[in-house]
Amino acid sequence: MDGSSVSYHLALLLQLVAAEDTNLLNTLIKFVAIVIGTTLLHGLLVLPLIFYLTTGMTSFKFWQGIREAIITAFTTSSSFEQHLHVKRDIAGFIILHSAPR
Repeated sequence: MDGSSVSYHLALLLQLVAAEDTNLLNTLIKFVAIVIGTTLLHGLLVLPLIFYLTTGMTSFKFWQGIREAIITAFTTSSSFEQHLHVKRDIAGFIILHSAPR
């Protein structure tokens, strides 16, 4: 969205709040806070817990292990094989996002 589109939507939102009441804005703010809060809870607690229970590896150790692979933007599958001890056939399945088209 460009700047003019954002200001247009903000103006519509303000017009709607003025026409109704501030209760609508409070409900919208609560909704946005709940969505952001549950997304953070899911990403920072639930997913790392599932990852730990299924692999026995902490997410911190995992991110340390793939740091180099992320820096090189997944250009080779050998990074996964060397640093995370991933099987060759699984590492070869990685789709190269940075490959020229």
